[in-house]
Amino acid sequence: MRRFLITVVLTLALAATGGAKHSVNGLPFATTDKLDAPINHFIDVQGIPAFLVADILLGTSSQAGIVQVFPNCTNQGEVHLRVEQGRTIRQGLDAFVHADPRYQWTLNDGVVIVTPKAGTPLLLATKLHSFTWSGTDKSAPSVPLIELFQLPEIRARVAKLGLSPAIMQGPGTTTVEINPVPGTPLPIKVSLKNLSLMDAFSEIIRVYGRGMWVYTEDRCSQNGAKRFSIDSRP
Repeated sequence: MRRFLITVVLTLALAATGGAKHSVNGLPFATTDKLDAPINHFIDVQGIPAFLVADILLGTSSQAGIVQVFPNCTNQGEVHLRVEQGRTIRQGLDAFVHADPRYQWTLNDGVVIVTPKAGTPLLLATKLHSFTWSGTDKSAPSVPLIELFQLPEIRARVAKLGLSPAIMQGPGTTTVEINPVPGTPLPIKVSLKNLSLMDAFSEIIRVYGRGMWVYTEDRCSQNGAKRFSIDSRP
């Protein structure tokens, strides 16, 4: 955890002036090497994509984002994943897309991104003009992620697409350390310009230096309306 705190100090501010770079091959060795780190636990679980990807990355320094779409309800999107202890993160991600071929994964400037093969929801391509947020490492990444949806251009796009916000059911908006070391909360500043909503999610995760963003769309409401939510996981 102290390593995380040092990382945040070194990345107090992020200024993004264009779309994030997308890379799959030819990445720097340090980036690809992270995916060759072994998974230190045995995985034999059933769940929705975000749960499975979080389990693969548990205990690693990898950052990620996932877009999960359920045409009906979330429980219909559960699949079984089995990964032996000692397999690499890369092998775990490959096992995930083999178990659930509706999804694919790639790397976006060092962040693992999981998206539906059928296409990314239109809302995530919406361009935001500018966004700034200041807080501390005691606030979870979900705080600035949710704030993005208060931007006029994002709210207008949500209305145009006929979406409605779903109730968040994530780990909350405050980070909780195991065996915390007393210390002063460290400041975090997010400053974004001219990015798609999806790229903005990843930039926020990069500023924090850890975690995973999760965007979900489903039709689980009683009237069948399309819902969305954004959340973060440790």
